[in-house]
Amino acid sequence: MKKTFPALICCALLFSLTGCGDGSSREEKPAALEPEEIPGLFHSVQSNGLEIVLKASQVKYKPGDEVLALAVIRNTTDQSLYYQTVNSCDSGVQIEIPIDSGRHFVEVEQGEPKACAEIMGAKELKPNETITEQVTFQAKDHQQKQNVQPGTYQIIVRSTLLTHNEDQSINFESPTRVETSAAFTVEK
Repeated sequence: MKKTFPALICCALLFSLTGCGDGSSREEKPAALEPEEIPGLFHSVQSNGLEIVLKASQVKYKPGDEVLALAVIRNTTDQSLYYQTVNSCDSGVQIEIPIDSGRHFVEVEQGEPKACAEIMGAKELKPNETITEQVTFQAKDHQQKQNVQPGTYQIIVRSTLLTHNEDQSINFESPTRVETSAAFTVEK
């Protein structure tokens, strides 16, 4: 009690000199991250009526580390857009990390394998609607199953838009690929 009393007097004196204030000099706390948000790398682009947001868990990794990539694609128009899918499990958003021609980072399988029908299709994306795809990669070469070499790599996100014919049917003949990429580093 003897030691806490002087501490209380010091605190009271400090508050009386500085005042409680109106809060105008306080720094605002950053908004809490939503559960689906990933801190780290962030890149955003708009093209052909789509906004593509690419997020990754970090900007720098070590060989063998897991790279968590999240892509969100949003229709920014006031009309429905149609995008191409390559099988029944395809969300219409592809995320990859190439190493060089034909080689890429290993995708870490999440959950049970899916049985997908191998059929091309089209899905509708209504105005302001979003598609979200999250993929975990390991900083390993998918062919050699070894850690990738230190260097700079690109996370690539793409989606393929389909155009409409004059009769409003979907034209599979002239798709438009929309993509973006962002660089990250694998260090020693």
